[in-house]
Amino acid sequence: MLGIQLGTILGVALLVVGIMTIKNKDISLIYRMRYKYQFVDENSKAECSKDLGLSVIIMAVGCLMLPYLGKISNAYWIGVIIILLGYIKLMLTIKKINKKIF
Repeated sequence: MLGIQLGTILGVALLVVGIMTIKNKDISLIYRMRYKYQFVDENSKAECSKDLGLSVIIMAVGCLMLPYLGKISNAYWIGVIIILLGYIKLMLTIKKINKKIF
């Protein structure tokens, strides 16, 4: 596929989503699929957009590192761990949003 790795494409897409979430201060790109989105107040959306965007950017960095770390023995797992840390931060942020709602 033109020499572009899948991790690079996914990383760039996640990076764009994360930056747009932080820039627009809108969590709808990430959190829209949940029915609770409509109950989040505007102040919380602005605060949580930074956390959600940052967690997606962390996952993007991990995805962008995968093709390059795969060439070094056992360094591939560093990228996987970075992706997992971003995912854990994403889940903790969603849990924090849900606590603010109820």
